[in-house]
This record gives sequence, structure tokens and C-alpha cells, in this order.
Amino acid sequence: MAGGPNAATLALQDAVQGGNLASTGRSSGECRLKDQRGLRMLGWLKQYALKSFTETQKREMTEWIDNLAQANSGEVAVMLCIATHIRNQIELERDVDLLDPIVTSSAKPTFVMFLHGMIQAFQKLGQPSDAAGVMVWLFTLRAGENIALRGIGRRLWRELSRGIPKVEEAELNYYSLTGKMYDTTGYQRIPIGLEPIPT
Repeated sequence: MAGGPNAATLALQDAVQGGNLASTGRSSGECRLKDQRGLRMLGWLKQYALKSFTETQKREMTEWIDNLAQANSGEVAVMLCIATHIRNQIELERDVDLLDPIVTSSAKPTFVMFLHGMIQAFQKLGQPSDAAGVMVWLFTLRAGENIALRGIGRRLWRELSRGIPKVEEAELNYYSLTGKMYDTTGYQRIPIGLEPIPT
């Protein structure tokens, strides 16, 4: 074989030199076409990853809500007490409005990571009920951020709404057991856009 560079070497040189047209004889039109195909492929991969991520979140949220659906209204009221208390604390300390998830998820797109951190911290402390209370708001923000999850978010709040009539009773029971009170201000409010009957 002659000692000149082979096709693989030329290709490597082309890549290193930033696509020097003289090394391969390609026209600028061919380069643009290749770039367009590459962009389309990247777009497709991004859409595929987003769809896969959404399906994973759907499964996670649906499984959690299925378990909530098995609870009676008194048990749901306890969950609503905890979730409301956490929401009020976050609003006070972080100035984040979790009752407007569509706007908040857009204005503070990384806040879901903060909620993830809270859940992990509560789990490490052996406080699964508090972790579950934060999970309500994690799922709420997910539904606000992704319209494909909006229906699941409405189902979440339809289930939680079953506890509204018994929140005050649950709060008093908690106080009698612990001597502490939940901050349940606004417990009857449902996040904007996730009302069980969409408006």
C-alpha cells in the first residue's frame, strides 16, 4: 500500500481542523446539510429523553396517588395538615407560592431540587410523614411544569380534597397527642390550575 494518508486519517484530520473543506472536498452546502441533520437528530434525542422522563414521573406519581386513594378521609386529613403546614413554612421562609405551581415552576425551575433535598433530609431523620408532605408539593410543581402531568396533578388534589372536612379534627387530635399545632392556614385551598374540575 502507498504511504499516503488513508481515509480514516483524512477524516481525523478533518475533525481536528474543524472541518477543513479542502481535506475532504466537501462543499459548504454539504456541510450545512450535515449540520441540519445533526440538529434534527439532537432534537429527536431531546424529545425522546423528555418523553421517557415524563413517563417515569407519571408512573411514580400514579403509584403514590393510588396508595393515597386507599386511605380514608381521616387519614387523608392528616396528610393535608402536614402538607399545608409545610407549604406555609416554605412560603414564610422561602417566599415561594406553591399554590400557583404553573407560575412558580417557570419562575423557579430549580425549586424542585430543593424539595428533593427536603424529602431526603426527612427520610434520613426517620420522618416519613413529613417527607410525604413535601412529596405533595414536589408532585404539584411537576404538574405545573409539565402539562402532560397536569391531569395526574388534578387527581392528586381530588384525593387530598377528601380530607378537607376533617382537617380541624385531625389538627386537634395531633395537638392532644403532641402539644403542638400545625399551621393549617388555607388548608382548603387547591393549587391554581389543579382544581379537580379544570377551569
